[in-house]
Parts: sequence; structure tokens; C-alpha cells
Amino acid sequence: MAPTRIRPINGTWWLPGCQHRLPGRLTFHPESGATLVLDGDFEDLPPMAWTRPALYGESRTGKQLTLLDPTWLDRPPPIAGWTPPPTTQTAVTSQVLLRGIHIESADNFRVGRATIRLQGLKELCARRYGFYGRTPVAFVGGDDDDPRSVRVDIDDGRLTFVRRRVRVAGTTEDDVAVIAEPAGPLPFDRFSRDWLGLLQELIIFAARDSTMIEALTVRHVEGSSAPAGPNQPVGIPDSAPNVEVIMALPGLAAPPRHNYRRPLAPLAALGPKAPVFIQEWWHLNRLLGRSAMELFCSALNDRLFLENRLLNEMSFAESMHRVLHDEPPITNAEHETYTEAMLSQVPTRAERDQYKVREHYKVRLKYDAEQSQRQRLKWLLRRANTVFHGESRQPGALPDLDPELANRLVDTRNALTHLDPNAPQPLSDVSLYRALERLEVAIQTNLLLDLGLDDDEVASLMRASYITMSPFIEPPNP
Repeated sequence: MAPTRIRPINGTWWLPGCQHRLPGRLTFHPESGATLVLDGDFEDLPPMAWTRPALYGESRTGKQLTLLDPTWLDRPPPIAGWTPPPTTQTAVTSQVLLRGIHIESADNFRVGRATIRLQGLKELCARRYGFYGRTPVAFVGGDDDDPRSVRVDIDDGRLTFVRRRVRVAGTTEDDVAVIAEPAGPLPFDRFSRDWLGLLQELIIFAARDSTMIEALTVRHVEGSSAPAGPNQPVGIPDSAPNVEVIMALPGLAAPPRHNYRRPLAPLAALGPKAPVFIQEWWHLNRLLGRSAMELFCSALNDRLFLENRLLNEMSFAESMHRVLHDEPPITNAEHETYTEAMLSQVPTRAERDQYKVREHYKVRLKYDAEQSQRQRLKWLLRRANTVFHGESRQPGALPDLDPELANRLVDTRNALTHLDPNAPQPLSDVSLYRALERLEVAIQTNLLLDLGLDDDEVASLMRASYITMSPFIEPPNP
């Protein structure tokens, strides 16, 4: 059963270290998280206390429950001379519910190992994509001649993709899970960002579709332990409890757009390169920084306004080029020399005024040694254009990956960022949508190249993913 569809839980609830207990009923929604309705309020909680690190519970079946960072919704503030009537019910919300443990705070919840099921992962691993030009053999699959597990060593631990039998809607079927084993125990917040986030974004990018966590079970490790060796996970004590983690997933709960039939890089189609592809994805995220990849994948996954998608993707493209393909026109030493020479030409005025003027220009000259966003985007478009128009590939398969597209996109970005009424007319409506399609194709193409695939492999994957779709197939004029 998907964790975001849990049945209501009736039980008893209390604050850590306190004796006062209240009955309550908990429900969970995939976007808003847990809502707990308590019969009354805690006498140990001061009137102005709205949050706590944790709230403990116990279901009627004896299951231990913890709400992390709960928030009280409807506690009346104290008013001088007025005593509020006794509270009959109190509503509490939380984004994370733990089943199987009482833990004092999120900081004390440490992940030694996690088993994760993600929507779309089974489809990425399956042998269903024969039109990608490779004999269909599953990355991890349900047939006898398919691998039942694949281990991938990454920078700070390892991932193991395994075939599992799970119960869904009263039946048993094959699924694929990922066992994530960090090199050392991680606080849950960090694990959620640096491991869960990377896996979700890998599926969003590779499947060209949305995803969500279907199940997450964590082995909680108290304190800290040393790793077993390079790329090896920490040793997990036999006494470490299994904890089911149920999380709110705002923005990730949308249904898939293509039902995973338009993947960009199905793991089965990558063949022996699939483990390296996953390793490179992990490494690339570390190079670019988590914020950059989150920004790009949010544009691919969320239903953003076109203007917001443009701002996200332009920022990501600029960051990707700066980190991976930077070609500064002058060295830092030369830039410092030239900057000092230019600043020395500031006219002599009162000492204070001269200092202000020099600082004004110094701040604006700081980044003048770098390539502009326009130059960076043109480089990325030229590189993508080479993939689709090289000698061994079809000519004319994807038009308009050219400098003029870069100019239109940068002018539109500047108009949206600076809100300058005198700026060049920005793209809008259909013209903006078509330009964004080509920008996304250019970014995807460059990322596939940076993840270790060659030009022909990238061109084949892109065409298979976008077959009969724009921008590779121009829609008829209305």
C-alpha cells in the first residue's frame, strides 16, 4: 500500500517526557501530510507553544508512532482578562510520520540503511522499450533471465536495485526497490535531501515524468559509526529498528503525464552503461550542487507557468555551463590588473565620494571576467545542435538550436527579471512554449553527454523519447 494512502489511525498521544495522554485520530494526505485531531489539549503545553520537536503516539494495535516537528493549528492565544473555554478538540499537523519508533526529534533520527520504492522506477528498469534500438533485457526485471539485483557504488555509499514482490490492491506483483546504504549514518533531513532527492530527480530526468515515494523503510542507527571501508555502508546493528517513514510530497503527487511511455534514458536501454550512468548522475549532482538540479527538475516535474519554467531552466543552464564547461575570456590575475587600472581612472573628488564611486564600479566589474549568460547558452545550443546535425546523423531533424534562439531566450529572461518596459519584447504564449521545448531538449542533450553517453547514443535516445512529438515533429499550424 502506498504510504500516502494510509488508513486513519486511532490511538493515544503524548508529549515526550510528559504523562498527560490524549486520544486522537490521525489521517494522512499526500500533499498536506498528517492531520491529528486530539480530544482536548495537553496541559503540559504552554498557551503560546505552537510547535514541538516531536509528538509520540501509540495505535490501538500497539504500534509506536512519532510525528516530527508537529504544529498546533487552532490553539487560542492568551488574552488578558479572558479565559478561553475548555478545548474539546485540537488539530495538529506534521509533514513526517514515523511508524515503529519513538524518536525525540528529527536530529536524532539517523539513517543507516533505507529501502525505497519509487513510482516509475519499475518502468525504467523494465524490458518494455524495444524501440530504443537494443535487444530488450531488463536492468532489474521479473523474468528468469533478467538480473534480480544490481549494485552501484557511488561517491558516499552504494545503491542496490532489487526485484521485490509487493502487495498492491489485494494482489501480489513484481516491483523494483532501491536499497540505499550511506557510508555513515545520516540525519534524516540530510538523507532526504541528498539521497531521496537525487533518486527522485533521477527518475524525473530519465523517465521524463513525475514520481513519488511509494514506500520508505529506514534502519535507524543511534549515534555514529565508522564505515566498513571505501564505498561500503556502515555496519548496522541487529538491534537497529525498522522504521516506516510516511512523508508529505507537495508538488510530487501529480499523476504522470506520459505514464512512463516516453522515457529519456530507460536503464534497460542503456545496457552495461546503466550503472555508470547512475554513478555519473550522483557525481554530477555533487559538482553542480543540490540546488541547481532541484531547480531544473522542478521545472520538468511541476506544472509551472511558462515564465517560471523559463527562469528555472535558464538559471540551471548557466550554472551547468559555469561548473562543467567554463571558458573565461581572461584569467583572474589579468582581470584584477585591468580592474585596478580602470578604477584608477575615477576622477579625483572628495575622498569619501571617490571611495563610494570606486566601490560602485568595483562591484559591477567583479564578474566581467566571466562569460555572459548569452555566451553560455549559445555554447550549449551549439553542442546540442552538433548531436542532431552531425555528419552521421539526420540533417534538419531539430531546427532552431541556434544563436538566435539564445538571444530570444536571454532577452525574455531579462525582461521578466528586470521588468524593464523598454527591454526587447519578450516571448509569450505559443512562441514561449516552443522556445522552452527547444531549451529543454538542449539541456537534456547536454546532460546526457555529461553523463558519459556519446553523440550517437544521445541522438538515438532523444529521438526515441520524443518520437511523433514536438519539437522534433512540428505541429500543424492552426
